[in-house]
Amino acid sequence: MPVQAPAAQHPSVPLAPVHPLRPGRVVAARTPAPAGWQHSAVVGLDDDDIGFADVDVYQPRRVANG
Repeated sequence: MPVQAPAAQHPSVPLAPVHPLRPGRVVAARTPAPAGWQHSAVVGLDDDDIGFADVDVYQPRRVANG
């Protein structure tokens, strides 16, 4: 039977004063991006270029006298 932790009697409060964060700046592009920009960065790259390892598939040899 699992043991449950006792219910917290006091809500969590920060140990130091917390200041609200200012909203970040919104940066807009000067010119719109071309429609296919997502794919242009990976054209011509293969698995070795982007760090994927080759996967070897184990294929057991057939037994000649089996």
